[in-house]
Amino acid sequence: MPFVQCRLVSGPCRYGFLTKSDPVQLNNPVQNMKIEVENERPFLPDGRHVVEITHIDEGTSEYKEVPFFAVRFENEEGMIVQRFYTSPKALPITLGLYQAAGVPVEEGKNVDTKQLMGKKVSIEVGERSYEAPDTGNERTLKQAYGFQPA
Repeated sequence: MPFVQCRLVSGPCRYGFLTKSDPVQLNNPVQNMKIEVENERPFLPDGRHVVEITHIDEGTSEYKEVPFFAVRFENEEGMIVQRFYTSPKALPITLGLYQAAGVPVEEGKNVDTKQLMGKKVSIEVGERSYEAPDTGNERTLKQAYGFQPA
């Protein structure tokens, strides 16, 4: 598939942040295409915030096909979306979110992500850079971490 270089002024996307130099892959690229961006709220600024969990999507990672759920955290200042992977390595982070939200987790029992909806937690927001596995280019995204009870 062809890659189209896009000019980004600011780059929120559903699961992170695109930099101005990130290529965007389109199935049917059209020159001078205008894309309506549904982003009613800006990203939360770096720092600690009390937020509400307002939306949860489920999916699988693009490269290793690891299941995840993506949580949208919001307050009056803005929003951020963070993926939580269900791999054994990522389990402590996911359990930390459930604990911060006051959702009990019992060993050996399944938990439902719907139990997180509407819960308030305290999060730290910051940027993280990493090397993209498909291109080797450095990418930067906003992330939520340091989950605590609100």
